Amino acid sequence: LDYSYDFDTLNRLGLLKRTESQFNNSEFAAEGLPSPGELKLLEPFRKALPPEVFGPPYRAPTTGRDPKRLRQNLLKARELLEQAGWKLAADGKLRNAKGEAFEIEYLNPGEGGRLSDWQTNLEKLGITLKERNVDFALYRRRLEQYDFDVITIAGGDFTLPDATGLQTVFGSKAADEPGNNNFRGVKSPAVDHLLTVMAEAKTLDELRDAARALDRVIMWNHWQVPDLYASDEKASYWNRFGMPARRPLFFSIDTASGFSAWPLETWWILDPAKR
Repeated sequence: LDYSYDFDTLNRLGLLKRTESQFNNSEFAAEGLPSPGELKLLEPFRKALPPEVFGPPYRAPTTGRDPKRLRQNLLKARELLEQAGWKLAADGKLRNAKGEAFEIEYLNPGEGGRLSDWQTNLEKLGITLKERNVDFALYRRRLEQYDFDVITIAGGDFTLPDATGLQTVFGSKAADEPGNNNFRGVKSPAVDHLLTVMAEAKTLDELRDAARALDRVIMWNHWQVPDLYASDEKASYWNRFGMPARRPLFFSIDTASGFSAWPLETWWILDPAKR
């Protein structure tokens, strides 16, 4: 599924970045080879983890909006699907040994419209991606019961990783609790251990090692198709404005921020001198 998702075409304006970490745009994102501190945490679980966890950090497949590279990615996807027992049938559908078709329902609380390119790519593999738009009440109920195939998961901003919050997202216990947030269905002793280490970390180095090790485990297990994030805040300005010479009674300026403050604000005006 990851190889079939053409982020570069979706991001044709170049305003966003591809998610390649659980801790994007921070020092807690995995980088380079695992450090000695990371290896100490990961080694006890080596047999249960993908071998890629012990190498360079995850990097998402790219196409550069090049049809040839997209085709290469789709061929790689087909190879992986065949290894997993999915074969292209005479009717053009991808089917397993039981004859079941590979069909996915994307559950969306509102209007759709972002899936067309992905649907087209998956069709080339024989996979059907259906989009079902529902009202939020039904969406919330199905999330609480973990009754869905695919949804969009939006992560929150952070300064330091919150191990307690992450336990409801990735912890094994949360996977068996209806109404919790382990939407990926993760049940991993390695993840549980790393989350405990993060929660008990006494130094920034300990927290960083555990977070980077967790990042490798999450991303290389392919529990999600990474989408996008913004690494900065966009702003625009037009230097043609000024304040009226005569201000209303009770008008004041907040000296800390420089903005007009309660009880009364005034409109800014176009300043002829700045045209």
